[in-house]
Amino acid sequence: MPDKNVYVTGSYSPATDTVYKVHHFFQDLDLENYTEAAGSPETFTGTTGENTNATAWSSVQGFTVKSFEQKEIQADGSTEVNIYYDRNLHKVTYQITGEHFTDDAFKVQEKVPYGQALSAISDEMGKTGYTWSGWSGLPQTMPDNDVTVTGSYTANANT
Repeated sequence: MPDKNVYVTGSYSPATDTVYKVHHFFQDLDLENYTEAAGSPETFTGTTGENTNATAWSSVQGFTVKSFEQKEIQADGSTEVNIYYDRNLHKVTYQITGEHFTDDAFKVQEKVPYGQALSAISDEMGKTGYTWSGWSGLPQTMPDNDVTVTGSYTANANT
C-alpha cells in the first residue's frame, strides 16, 4: 500500500438503449373488456431513469385513445406502458319520411358502438289504406358516424 491516501474517482452514465414496451388495447364490443391489438407490444429504447416516449397510434378509425401516463424507464428493461382505446358510440335514428305519418325520430337507438352488427327494428308498420316501404339505409355494422334509416308510407289507390 502507498504511504498516503489514494482517492479513486469514477462516474457512470445511464444507459441510453434501455428497452421498454408499449401495449395497445382496443375496447371489445361488450364495452367492458379490451383486447391487445395485432402489432402490439411495440419495443422501444430510451435512457434509464428518464420517462418513456410512448405515443398512441394516430387515426384509428372508430376508436378514441384514453389518456395515459409515461413511465420512468427501469434499468432492467421491465417498463411497460399500456394504452387503451375506447370504441366511439353513435346513434341510429329511424325516420318516417314522405307525405304521410312523418316522424323525424320515430325511434332512436343511442350509444351504439362502432363495429356492432346492426339489424332493423320491426318492419310491421301496417296502416289501413297505406303501403309501408320498409326500412332502408341500415348498414350491416355500425360505422364511425350516426346513421339515419328511413321508411315511408304511400297511400293505396283506393284510399
